[in-house]
Amino acid sequence: MPKVKTPATPNGALPQQVVAIPAMELREATFTLIGTSPLIVHNWSEKAKRQLREKHAKAARQGREKRDPEAEFQSSLYKISDKVHGFPVRAFKRAAGDAWTHVEGLRKGIILGSFHIINGVSSKDGDLLPLEYSDLRKREDMVRVSMGAADLRYRGEYIGWKVNVTVRYNVRVISLEQILNICNVAGFAKGIGEMRPELGGSNGMFAVQEKER
Repeated sequence: MPKVKTPATPNGALPQQVVAIPAMELREATFTLIGTSPLIVHNWSEKAKRQLREKHAKAARQGREKRDPEAEFQSSLYKISDKVHGFPVRAFKRAAGDAWTHVEGLRKGIILGSFHIINGVSSKDGDLLPLEYSDLRKREDMVRVSMGAADLRYRGEYIGWKVNVTVRYNVRVISLEQILNICNVAGFAKGIGEMRPELGGSNGMFAVQEKER
């Protein structure tokens, strides 16, 4: 069988292959994620941030301060305003991105680059999705800290929660149906907040709200 030679350019170099890059086709869609288990939140308090800064600056540590459970509970919440609470957009996007391990043939980079959540509200804690909920409770949990010592944590727990999500996505890469499906996988396998499935718990689970027929 005769060999076919690739024609060379005048200077002897092989010709470069031209890669066609199709234009993006962007669309937007809004849907609701319903919490299927309680959401436990643990925002960084100003006290914790200060202690971390002092540690990095190698400042002398102060004596143990008196615990204020109510203040710690309030500090655990992500607030857009005094009456509106939220949760970080990045947590939902991370859950979706990490869910690729549960879908055969899917890569994390495709999820992260094919759609973005665009309805986050700016706050001192970053972009937050406003939370709707039926009840907010103060939790007291025993946790293990450094060297295995026990300590108490006071955190917020949202019951009956949901968020509205608006996404902008490239239909040449991913469909809305695929986004909804990956959100369902993320809500079941990864979750958000403390004690979520990804960390061995069962809190912070969610699913896409189905439209009424």
